[in-house]
Amino acid sequence: MRWYLISLEQTAAPDTAADPADEVLNNILATAHDSGYEFPVPLPPNAVTADQLKNLIGITAGDYDKYVSSAAQILVELDEIAYQMVMVQAKDKATVAKIKAIATGKGGYQPPQRFGNLLKKAIAVESGSYVLIVASDEFFCKIAVEEFAKVTGTIEDVTAFWPDD
Repeated sequence: MRWYLISLEQTAAPDTAADPADEVLNNILATAHDSGYEFPVPLPPNAVTADQLKNLIGITAGDYDKYVSSAAQILVELDEIAYQMVMVQAKDKATVAKIKAIATGKGGYQPPQRFGNLLKKAIAVESGSYVLIVASDEFFCKIAVEEFAKVTGTIEDVTAFWPDD
């Protein structure tokens, strides 16, 4: 398997308001690397279309047009490691809560079935105009939140929503 080393240069300042979703995901991985964490990344983050986002987190094409500026995902399954990160950049701060509510509600995010029992938890994280959905084990989710905070400068809310307890 070929590994891609994504650009490990973080943006100079945490002002990511103009960064599209895939760049923010790249920066999360870069800060994780700088913090000493090595997460397997076989492919760089890829942009997500409106149709794909509906399948990922339940946002319809109409909602995509109203609420979303950009979206991207990383999906990794290697041996005993699996994680999925979906980053959505809202058109404005006021729509972040709407995106998160759709993603965490009925018909929202469901983990890929092929991952079996490798995904133990899913969380939704708000920061500025971004919503990050992370599914993995407890450790990866914790690190993703910490690194997201470094990239964006703040975390406004973290909601664990899957599995339903």
